[in-house]
Amino acid sequence: MTSTTAAIWWALPKPPQASTPLSGLDFCHPQISKTCRAAAINNQDAVAAVGHIASRNVGFVWEKGAKTPITDPPGSQILPQDINSGGTVVAEVSIQGKWRGMLWRNGQVIILPDLPGGDVSCEAVAINDNDEVVGRSSGVDGVRPVHWSNGIITELPMLAGRVYGGARDLNNKGQIVGFSYLGTNSIRGVIWESGAIRDLNSLIDPRDRNRRNYEVRDALRINENGWIIATARHYRTGRHVGVILKPAANRP
Repeated sequence: MTSTTAAIWWALPKPPQASTPLSGLDFCHPQISKTCRAAAINNQDAVAAVGHIASRNVGFVWEKGAKTPITDPPGSQILPQDINSGGTVVAEVSIQGKWRGMLWRNGQVIILPDLPGGDVSCEAVAINDNDEVVGRSSGVDGVRPVHWSNGIITELPMLAGRVYGGARDLNNKGQIVGFSYLGTNSIRGVIWESGAIRDLNSLIDPRDRNRRNYEVRDALRINENGWIIATARHYRTGRHVGVILKPAANRP
């Protein structure tokens, strides 16, 4: 894979314009209370959502006016996290008190495997159009970033000396973003490409003055153009801001 992050720069986003309230949309399943929450939307406008019924979290997909419950194992709780263009939903599901990652594809439930060694829980948080999934796994070795592909779980590397980390999103090119944590308030936003990890701070254009003032601490989302949204901390004031990281080739 050819890396698109040989050098990147960021731009602090402008304050958002006032949003226009949506009207006439009902995401709640008929049996679910109106405390339901939309979790994600795909390019076909299908929405994965979570609601509450009988003190239990349940998932469903809202598409073209139809609401389809997400099948879940008996007695479990489900928290949808993302939905891809093919309509596959990735979710977290609690089975006998243990959180696992799962896929819901064509009405079928697929429980994602844990890392070897008996992990306490897994969080599956994002999916791309190739049905690759990322998240994190908690076990005796701490919290580790993970990637699932074709039913196989792989632990992603962390920065040297880091004690835990997590993957938050990926695109269809397989670029994954997230964070790596050392402790004592030392956390860095990172990107994984072809299995290798890089500190996003090391990729920022040295000419950019923001590199001297801010540290990227968590990478939240990445799109197909390689644009990344992240949080950054001002070295002097400690103030956290939202930033956009763009591949240098896209710099205006």
